[in-house]
Amino acid sequence: IIRARRLHVHDISTNSAKLQWRPVLAGLPGYYEIRFGPVPTGTGVGGAGGSGTSPSTGGSQYQRLVRPADTSVAELTGLKPGTTYTATLTPESNENVLTPLSVTFTTKPG
Repeated sequence: IIRARRLHVHDISTNSAKLQWRPVLAGLPGYYEIRFGPVPTGTGVGGAGGSGTSPSTGGSQYQRLVRPADTSVAELTGLKPGTTYTATLTPESNENVLTPLSVTFTTKPG
């Protein structure tokens, strides 16, 4: 198993944020899938919600991005001010098993 190790969020504004990670797929066939959406209210981080394997809970507020294997940055847009989000990066490759990474962040208040 190859771990991407770190997923960073930076340049957080009221309606956007940038994700950055180590390009573990560089030179490999594959792509990165990024899913992000607001953390459901009423569930604390690390609560009984589990790993978030069912993005349909809490409505269709999750968004999905796909980035090529040689990319290590993605911009998340269309975010709401003062909202806590979870973003999950999943490296997809036919040649290796790669571990998804998640990060939680809060946008700036409006």
